[in-house]
Amino acid sequence: MDEEYFDEILCPTIDDNSKKCGNCLKHLEKFCSKCGCKVDRSWFVKPTVGNQQVCTGTDEDGNACGQPLDLSKMFCSNCGTKSELNVFGLLTLTFF
Repeated sequence: MDEEYFDEILCPTIDDNSKKCGNCLKHLEKFCSKCGCKVDRSWFVKPTVGNQQVCTGTDEDGNACGQPLDLSKMFCSNCGTKSELNVFGLLTLTFF
């Protein structure tokens, strides 16, 4: 199976005060324009377990979440990170 990649991610670098940078990074950038860290290409790989994508957020302790994502949910039920996979938030229902 070929790996899938995000076009954009939030910079995961953590500063000395334990705060995540959170700057939007595009896949072609080499350095973060906010914190200056070197961008790692592996950050853009969509994580999966088997064929299912998993949450890329972090839990309350700062650990990677890794919860399998549910397309019907807008946010991860484990850590609250907004799901990149949710299609229902993008659909407009039309009734005839």
